[in-house]
Amino acid sequence: MEPGIHFRYWGVGRPIVFVAPWALCSDWWDIPVVSLSERGWRCVTFDRRGHGRSDDPCQGYDFDTLADDIAAILDGLDLQNVVLVGHSMGGAEVVRYLTRYRGHRVTHAVLIAPTTPFTMKTDDNPGGTPREALERTRESFRHDFPHLVAKAAPDFFGVPKNSVSSETMDWWSRQIVDRCSIKVLSELNKIMTETDFRPRASNDPDTYADPTWQHRQIGPAGIDRAPDSRAHRWQPVIGVRRCGTRTAAHTHRSNADGYRRVCASVRTPPSESSTTPTKVQGAHLRPLPILLDNTRCASW
Repeated sequence: MEPGIHFRYWGVGRPIVFVAPWALCSDWWDIPVVSLSERGWRCVTFDRRGHGRSDDPCQGYDFDTLADDIAAILDGLDLQNVVLVGHSMGGAEVVRYLTRYRGHRVTHAVLIAPTTPFTMKTDDNPGGTPREALERTRESFRHDFPHLVAKAAPDFFGVPKNSVSSETMDWWSRQIVDRCSIKVLSELNKIMTETDFRPRASNDPDTYADPTWQHRQIGPAGIDRAPDSRAHRWQPVIGVRRCGTRTAAHTHRSNADGYRRVCASVRTPPSESSTTPTKVQGAHLRPLPILLDNTRCASW
């Protein structure tokens, strides 16, 4: 049986799909969703597998499977012209979805403080974090994890520079402690910090037209506009091949809370060896704008 992925959608209009940071569930997006749905956007949020109200299977905590879960949401709701937003680890999931599915259904992507391209220190990444330090962090999860999370909350929110109430930090901490197991958090922290996205960005000519990963920096409110607004111009920065493959999905109702859920069915992502991409206006590549907010993200 495929795991059920809990999701919610508010509003009508062009869809924005939000992918939450490591350890957080869809509740993290409640405040921006309220604002954006009132401005003419259809906002879709979901709980990553093993988080919140989604099922907690014993496998699938890798970026390929997480990208498949995003595809199941997009296909299950038949979303088109999507703005795909990822925060922290969610940004890495967005990148893997774009490379694995050739940007299918997505026309814009927003990466907020992403963990990409690579966190761990290696010979060709001397500025990264040593593997031993990353392993010590994961080992610390097994010892008074609630205290560790509460201690990290001020750094995550940028306190004292930012004025954030203790109640908000407690709400953030409770999402992590109460809605995700230490086992899942450890596995996801490992792939988040040890997965090198650079080879896909530089050695996949079928996916990227410009391997330099140019981007336009934006502020956190960069998409807080009506869908038909021309005041904010998205800048095309990379090319992603469109693939005509359609993946299968089915939906059912959650008996627990009445929200719809989507389950991934047997799916066939675009083959890496495929040589027959669908042409768009006579070309194999189409522009895909990437918006990047380099807001500092807590490293733990």
